[in-house]
Amino acid sequence: MIKQKALYVILGLFGAVLWAYGVDAIYFFVGQEGVKYDLIMDCVVSPVWETAAYVYAPLTIAKKLGDDYVVPVAVFSSFMFGWGHGEVVDGVLLQGVLGLIFSWVFLNAGFGASLVVHILYNVTFTIL
Repeated sequence: MIKQKALYVILGLFGAVLWAYGVDAIYFFVGQEGVKYDLIMDCVVSPVWETAAYVYAPLTIAKKLGDDYVVPVAVFSSFMFGWGHGEVVDGVLLQGVLGLIFSWVFLNAGFGASLVVHILYNVTFTIL
């Protein structure tokens, strides 16, 4: 049990550091405003980070713990994914359901497929 908690802490810290450095690098190269920034952040950086943090890491750990953990972890991580996107209707409900979809794709087709679905969703709504 201690190893599992340590793994959660390490993954969380690692993800936070990667996110901070990634955002700083993007600010440096493309600025904080404009189309390039929106496309890079919304269609590359955010989907990679979110798919890794809310889908890959928790579900990989849940699968190692046993099948009984997969669905509750998928629901909880999807709720957290939605909550991170803002208000109740747009955030928790819409994005939470999307989190469940990304989780389902991950469980059936892997990280790459889940990431592609996430990127395509973000590209569609960034351009529209």
